[in-house]
Amino acid sequence: MDNSEAHGPDPPVAPQRHGVKLLFIAMAALLLLGTGVFFVRTINKPATGTIGTPETPQPPSNAPITVIGKTVTFQYSSLLQRVTPDKLTTGDVEKFLFIEPQSTGWTLAIRVKNLPSGSLANDGDYNLRKQNPQQYTEEKQTINSMTISIMSDQSGTHNKVAFIPHGTLLAELALSGSPGDATSQQLFNDILQSWRWR
Repeated sequence: MDNSEAHGPDPPVAPQRHGVKLLFIAMAALLLLGTGVFFVRTINKPATGTIGTPETPQPPSNAPITVIGKTVTFQYSSLLQRVTPDKLTTGDVEKFLFIEPQSTGWTLAIRVKNLPSGSLANDGDYNLRKQNPQQYTEEKQTINSMTISIMSDQSGTHNKVAFIPHGTLLAELALSGSPGDATSQQLFNDILQSWRWR
């Protein structure tokens, strides 16, 4: 008797290979499915970080800026724009000029000049106003131990000049612009409050 007959025919090889292929296909499908699930979870996850809010325009700052001149120091609001003043003329020591570009257009001119007599009564600009009480009213204030004479024009032009004598020097702070402008008046007062002779 033949041995091959006793054991029967050899099993076919093809089904084993078919099983291995199915196993690889199943593993590839699981790997693909796992990758897909990971990807979907990743893109559906909430993003990390911060959400910015749109910036709203802030009103202009009025932080003070300090000026240190030859004879004076003072502070002015950053709402003002400092511009180049006219050239110094005879008797002038220094000048400063500011405009307020946000409003209807007013200016603040500061002039420090010599006052040889040391008396405000001998200043021509002050006397011109003092001799015309129908147009100019005078108000005296004491700020930081300084006597300040403020002459206001009543003719509707909204001009105001503060005279600050100091020894043989005189400062004139002239505000001119729109009548009833509370901002200009406040900024004018702020400069007077910060005024210091050097």
